[in-house]
Amino acid sequence: MRIDMPLGARRAPAAVLLAAALAVTLSACGSDGGDDKVASAGTPTGQPSGSPTAKKSPGADNDKEALLRYSRCIRENGVPNFPDPVFNDEGGADISAPDGADPAKIKEAEEKCKQYAPGSGDNKPVDPEIARQNRELAKCMRANGVPNFPDPQPDGSLQVQASPGSGMEPGNPTFDAASKKCNMRGPGGGETNGVNE
Repeated sequence: MRIDMPLGARRAPAAVLLAAALAVTLSACGSDGGDDKVASAGTPTGQPSGSPTAKKSPGADNDKEALLRYSRCIRENGVPNFPDPVFNDEGGADISAPDGADPAKIKEAEEKCKQYAPGSGDNKPVDPEIARQNRELAKCMRANGVPNFPDPQPDGSLQVQASPGSGMEPGNPTFDAASKKCNMRGPGGGETNGVNE
């Protein structure tokens, strides 16, 4: 299971990204078979992932510190094998939920640690442009074969539950194809994070 997370692109989107990523992580991790992967779809990136010209924004270092604190907090609150994020050259991070982790324990720990999430102290609403782009992404995903792809929350954030059988689970060919087709419609004008194996 892996989530690609860009850091510090914009403060409010960083919070939206983490919220969406965590929602997906909590619903998709901890299976008995260990085959579940995590998708973070429709989350703001600010910069195209994998782009050789993508640069870290000024908030990236603070976001890195926050993600490290977040991972440490999760470990201290019942998920001892929760890893630190792996930071990449494009200014993003990969966070992998441990295989076989108890989703209830992760959810409980996440609730105790949410103050360490990047942007969590901002309490700023999602930028109206990001909310508009999230609506466009949702519309595109549904038009391309993922009928259950959700609309953004009232605050403009996007939370995707990638549970088995939802049609949005990682590795689903229809979801993967729609994610690739809709990738330039994501917030920030860059790629959205799709399914990562």
